[in-house]
Formats: sequence, C-alpha cells, structure tokens
Amino acid sequence: MKLKNIQPALIFSLLLVLCSFPLFYNLGEIGAQMWDESRNAINAIEMLYDHQFIVTHYEGQPDMWNTKPPFFIWMAALCMKLFGTTVFSLRLPSALSAFVIVVYSFWTSKKYLQDWRPGFFAGLILVTSVGFIDYHVARNGDFDALLSMWIFLYSTQYFIYLETQKKRNLILSSLFVALAILTKGIAGCLFLPGLFIMTLISKKYRICFTKAEFYIFSLCGILLGASYYFIREIYNHGYIEAVITNEITGRYLEVSEGHRADGWFYLRFLYESHFSIWLYWIPISIFIVLRLEGHIKKLGIFLCIQIFFYLLIISLSQTKLKWYDAPLFPFMALLIGLGITHIHQGIKNTFLLKKQFLKILLFVFFLAGVYSMPVQSIRQTSIFAGKELNYTGLFYGDFMENFFYLFPRQKSLKIISYGYNPHLLFYAKVYRHQGHVIDIIPQNTEIQKSDTVMICDNGMWPSFNPSYVFDTVYQEGNHKFILTLNKSTDSATSRVVFEKKLLNLYGTMQHNKEWIIALKEKANSRNIDIKKQALRDAIWMLSNTNQLPPDVEEYLKRKYNL
Repeated sequence: MKLKNIQPALIFSLLLVLCSFPLFYNLGEIGAQMWDESRNAINAIEMLYDHQFIVTHYEGQPDMWNTKPPFFIWMAALCMKLFGTTVFSLRLPSALSAFVIVVYSFWTSKKYLQDWRPGFFAGLILVTSVGFIDYHVARNGDFDALLSMWIFLYSTQYFIYLETQKKRNLILSSLFVALAILTKGIAGCLFLPGLFIMTLISKKYRICFTKAEFYIFSLCGILLGASYYFIREIYNHGYIEAVITNEITGRYLEVSEGHRADGWFYLRFLYESHFSIWLYWIPISIFIVLRLEGHIKKLGIFLCIQIFFYLLIISLSQTKLKWYDAPLFPFMALLIGLGITHIHQGIKNTFLLKKQFLKILLFVFFLAGVYSMPVQSIRQTSIFAGKELNYTGLFYGDFMENFFYLFPRQKSLKIISYGYNPHLLFYAKVYRHQGHVIDIIPQNTEIQKSDTVMICDNGMWPSFNPSYVFDTVYQEGNHKFILTLNKSTDSATSRVVFEKKLLNLYGTMQHNKEWIIALKEKANSRNIDIKKQALRDAIWMLSNTNQLPPDVEEYLKRKYNL
C-alpha cells in the first residue's frame, strides 16, 4: 500500500496521541475543586447509590441550587459505576467530550473539505488553548466541555444540512440540540440565533423554510430536550420556577452571586489568558478564508457568524463567568485551522518538494514553529499540577486518602470544618460508602477520649477537657493533622517520652561525622532520604536494646512513614 493511501490514518493516529496527553494526563491528580465540580460530584454519587435518575439530589434533598438538567450527572455517575467513585471518573466525561471534538473536527474536515489538515490543526489548537483545557472545562467535572461538544456537533451538522439538504444531517442536528439542552438547559440553545442568521444569508439556504421537515425535526429536538423540565416538575414541584430564577431572570437579566463585569469581559480574558496566543490568528484566518472560494469560504463564514453572535449574547448577559466562553473554542480552532492550512499549502507550493520524506520533514518543522509557544502556555495548567498547597478548604481529599492508605484499619474519623464545603462532603461520602464512619463536626464540638480527629486549618483546633492530651497520629506540613485524644495518664504520655528519646538519639547521629558517612551510604544504596535512614537506625537501636516497646515502635514507624 502506498504511503499516500495510509497517510490520513497515520496522521489521525498522531493526532490522537498528541491530544490524549493534555486531556488525560494527571486527570485525577488534583482533588475535587470547590463549588461546581464538588457539587456535581455529590449529585453523581448520590444518584449512583440512591438511583434517583430524574431529580438530582444534594445531601438527600432535591438540588434546587444547581438546576441544570442531569445529562452530565448521568455520565459522571456511569463513569463512577465503571471506574469507581474517584475524581478521575468525575472528570472523564469532560475529557472524553473534548476528545470527541478533536476526532469529529478531523473527520468533518476530511469528509466535507476533502482535506484532513484543517481538522488536524484545529484539534491541536483546541488542546493547547488554556481557556478550554483548564479550569471548569476539559479537565474538570463540570458541564461546559460536554455542552461545547453538543453545540459544535449540532451547529456543524446543521451547516452541512444547509449545504447538502440531506435529511439525516438535520435529524442529527436536532438530536444534538436536545442533548445540549439536557446538558445545560437554555445555554444549549445560545447558538441557535447564529444558525438562524446563517440560514438567511443565501437563497440556497432559505429554501429550508419551505420544507416541512425543517420545522418538524427542529421542533422535535427542542421539545425532546425541554421535556425533561416538565417531567422533573412532576417529581419535584417548583423546579421550573427555580430554573427561571436561576438561569434567566436571575442570571441573564440580573447579576448572580456578584459576578458582574463589563461588556469586554470575555474578549479581555481571551486576550490575556484563555486564547492569548491563538487569538492573533483569528483576523489572519478571516482575511485568508474570505479571499478563498468554495467550501472553505462558506465554512469560514459560518464559523465567523457563530463566533460573533455567541460572543455578543454572552457579553450582553448581566452575569459573567470565565468559562462561559468555552463553546467558542471549537469554532475558533477550526477557523484558525482553515487559515493555517492555507499557509501550509503556500509553503509547500513555494518549496516544490517532490520527495515524500522532505514533505514530511517540512510538515514537522511547520508544526513545531506554529505550536511551540501554545504548548508552553499550557504547562502552567492542571496538566502538571500537584496536590493542593494553598487553599485549606481543598486539603481534605488528599489528606484523607493518604491517611487511610497508611492506616487501613482506621475506620472512624471526625473532621472539623465549618461553612459550605462540598469538596469535603464528596470525600466524606466516598469513604462512608467504603465502610468508614466519617463525622463532620463544628469547632465547638467537645472531643471525647479516643476520638480521632482531622484538622486541615490551624485555626480549627477542637475543644477538649484540659486534663486530656492530644497524640499526633499523622501530620503533613504545618496545616494538616490527625489527632487522637487520650488522658494524660495513659499511653499518650509514654509515647511522648519515647518519641523524645528517639529524637535525642537522632540528634546525636547528626553531630557524629562517622555516623553521617555510614547513613549516607545506606540511604544511597536504598534510594531513600538520609533523614528517614537515620530515624530507621535510631528506632532499630532503641528496639534492640529493649528501650522501645513494640506498640510504640509501630506507632513511631507509622508517624514518620518509615
């Protein structure tokens, strides 16, 4: 088989590999984020265990704050069923949605334009766009990546219908409209005005208004999506009124929860961070595309109309949030992909390369030149981020995971917290379903003897009888502690005495040069930290000289992770 016949398959495979890394690498590494993501996680885990599939619940009650339809929650609950109740499962639907956009862009480009390059370039643009790849979209357990996928699918299928007049494309478009509504309600319809304007610009397109199928399938798509609202109202009276308040009068016409900004809010964010490098390509691509003819020009005009009208609609909204621009990115990416394709073709024509390997080499250098800066821009996103280090409200998930891993027999835990913290509630539910007894208590709750307590904020030390003392079971940094309350006359005191003896011996080691040399050799051979090796040796010496009871030895090994 000739290389030109297998080239699209090889290029497609390369695209999948290149896009998989920013979408899936470390996807579940960062703990569930506060507000929307953690609340969605609670909706999903309660749906998974309570089997309430029509009405989403929060803490056992119908969720009337997050009034979005449940399609994303269904997908998250399904992933939790298949892969476990983890943050990875919560975020997987979003990452897969972005992946589908990449695949679909490539497929549409190859099929409609007879050229895979616009879709290939668009896929790489999408996964190197900070505003799409990071917070609240492709790598988070939120609605916006899934919404963006349905919107991009229904818009492009409608455009293909306008061009080909094939009924199947209209049916698919209507189906995707329904799914967009089921994902995020009225937000799923915000590209429909742009599609209407697109239908008016050409006599060929306006003929759709004379066809019964146009009205039937379009109406069916909207009604199918809207039917959820009426079904839920039956089970959850007052739901439609809450939706009107949350999503229309209380969000579009009024400022919700203080999210006020001027009309340039989204353009400013695109310029400063969300699309900072790629934004310069938009006017270049528009200039190039409008000078061309045929399918590329028509597709370019369609993409420009969708971008303009959606940006206008969200800019006029009184409530503005950074992630509302998410549905723009697939359209902008494909528009820029058209422009870059034309530039690439111009370079190929200039060099007049005949040998295939030289064409491939040129393509590789072209990719490196275009994408080097955007790739650098996404290095600061969640792709390479580690554990939460700054916001104490998000310490709980990682700390609980580490604690229960080191102490698998520990089944009960009291956690001191205050205020609204869905992050903590999600992890508490996860461990409760694993058989642990998790109690979230306020700071003024009096701790009882033998209670094991988690603290993730130095300002949240608990109340207890002054004749009792705390035994530090486990500690991370200067903020996160696991404590057990004991009487001052019991084992806690003896543990403190033996721990001081251990640390005194450890200090003696640090001031003995010969000891230090021996410790370094041992640590290097075992590939561990010299401090850990010194503590191991100190415990071994005390134990062999009968200066350390077995239970205290085990306690100290666990405490210092030895």
